Amino acid sequence: MRANEAANIGIRQKKDGSYEAYIINKKAIGMDASAGYKQVAGLINDHSIVADVGVIGGGLTATFKDLGRVSSYSEHSSVIEPAPGSKYVSVLVSQGDVPGGTQVWCCGGKAVYQGWQPDFVTMYHELVGETLKYRAGYGYLRKDPTLDSRTVIKIENEIRQFHGMSPRTGADHGMPVITVQGKVQ
Repeated sequence: MRANEAANIGIRQKKDGSYEAYIINKKAIGMDASAGYKQVAGLINDHSIVADVGVIGGGLTATFKDLGRVSSYSEHSSVIEPAPGSKYVSVLVSQGDVPGGTQVWCCGGKAVYQGWQPDFVTMYHELVGETLKYRAGYGYLRKDPTLDSRTVIKIENEIRQFHGMSPRTGADHGMPVITVQGKVQ
């Protein structure tokens, strides 16, 4: 996302104390918007779901509408589907992308990132990529785990390309696919 695009996304506090992202001026960014801006703006403008986002671990705690207060998670970052009748998709991003949160040096010793990849990559992957299957018009992704996984990695690679990072193949992504033959009872 370019600087002018990021500046066109605001955060405001709602009456209930929670925060929401919004597009400041819907006409400010033209058709040449970056893929990242288009993805984030699409999520903001899609009111079929609410991405309930929190960064947890390393002393950070977040409160989610469907999950309540969460301070740690035994897995890496994750998106939890809405509870029945809810439109809240819980997006848990573990600081450093590991339950304990760790720091690693990169970029020739000029910068420090949390975990095995920068947190902003993990946040984009979870917030934009993993929530897509719950947005209006994308329910077909929930029925095809392979296509869903490929789509999420394609979205993650958008931000990786923008920042000059190596693309991710996706071989390490998602849950294993188990094929069952015969009758399942």
